[in-house]
Amino acid sequence: LSLPRVLTIDANGIMSANPIPQLHRLRQPSPRFFSNVTVPADGEPVFLPGVAGDQLEINFVIVGWQSAVSCGVKVRAAPDLSEHTDLFVSYNSSGRPATGFNRTQSSVADFSTPSYVSAKWAAPATDTVEVTVYVDHSVVEMFVNGGASRITARTYPVQEASTGVAFYADGGTVQFVNVTVWQLNGIW
Repeated sequence: LSLPRVLTIDANGIMSANPIPQLHRLRQPSPRFFSNVTVPADGEPVFLPGVAGDQLEINFVIVGWQSAVSCGVKVRAAPDLSEHTDLFVSYNSSGRPATGFNRTQSSVADFSTPSYVSAKWAAPATDTVEVTVYVDHSVVEMFVNGGASRITARTYPVQEASTGVAFYADGGTVQFVNVTVWQLNGIW
């Protein structure tokens, strides 16, 4: 269900989990780069032009995430947003930082069980977080700040056009910088 991972423990005894570096071999040449994508508070999601697919690696840095209630990336997104899965960083209802996914609009089909899942994490003191997202057909994984937080979800979009990628922010203006997107080859 998830990518093979390398587990490490830092000097403070904190475990992180990251995808194995061999996954870079699956990258297709000619990634897409975006230096700065600004998403206004409660604005429309910003689709990445020329980016679509169901096998992707997406790397970016979120600047200003603490000013938003929630912000992140929509993957497997239909152009009209009738289907999409949100991966986010936010503060949960108790005021603690959280990462998670929102699958409540992942599929227009009846068989998809909507769900919203978040996990607490030790957020950095800075207003910047590094994020890596992998999309592999129905499996979506997010790694935050070098694997300090990670989450995996299954998603079942049924519309052929549900392959877009868009950034969003709720409750604050957020910048997504150093965005790099690779199409990935399959392992077979």
